Amino acid sequence: MINSTQVDNSPLLNDDCDTDANGGPPGSMHPWHNPTCSCQKYFSDLSSSFTPTFLAWMAMVQLCVSGGARRLTMVMSLPLFKGLGIDASRKQLYMAVMYSPFAMKALIGVLSDLVPVCGYNKRYYAVLSILVGVLCSSFLLGANGYVRDAMSHGQAAARVLCDFIIVCFTGIAFQDATLDILNEGKYSELMRISPQSGSSIITFKEGFYALGAIFTQSYVGPLSDSDQWDVLFWILVVVVAREETIRQ
Repeated sequence: MINSTQVDNSPLLNDDCDTDANGGPPGSMHPWHNPTCSCQKYFSDLSSSFTPTFLAWMAMVQLCVSGGARRLTMVMSLPLFKGLGIDASRKQLYMAVMYSPFAMKALIGVLSDLVPVCGYNKRYYAVLSILVGVLCSSFLLGANGYVRDAMSHGQAAARVLCDFIIVCFTGIAFQDATLDILNEGKYSELMRISPQSGSSIITFKEGFYALGAIFTQSYVGPLSDSDQWDVLFWILVVVVAREETIRQ
């Protein structure tokens, strides 16, 4: 029989985020024991090392461009190629071309460090990449009306259309790769200034990327199965152009 005096009646959680259930400092309690306080502490530490403007910019890049546009072009391209009758070897060539800007990330980073534009190392490189992405995504709206026509006009017409679409996708990937490497350089610089921030910004970045990727995966399949390419192209324009609005 258990003696009632030996039973610990202290609450598992403490409403006060300054102490744990035993009155100790919050660091002595596992984060999962009180997720609310852990989140408060995480965002407090994050905001003490990074400005709200930078965090908003980082969130939009990961949510709309990396998690949105990158995932959208990758997932949408496969059913689009299949519908246009593109063979596997040509698909591989298209994918290699489409993601070639990511192979140039290091070059873009070095160029931005060595050749500042109007006194800024990153700003105008980011602006240029956004303009390229918006322009290429806008061109896709013009190609939308030819998708169904190309499907019925034979292999030659389908290849010409796919070549054009891949050029546009490559421009969008250039925006994605450029913003990604510029963001990495900026938050690495801020992490050196505030080493106490640890890896909090990496968690923030990957979290918003995952949110964007999950949301994108949820609608691309149904829309591509119903051949609603116009809707997908419009979504691509919106998520790419969103970076221009947050920059302003």
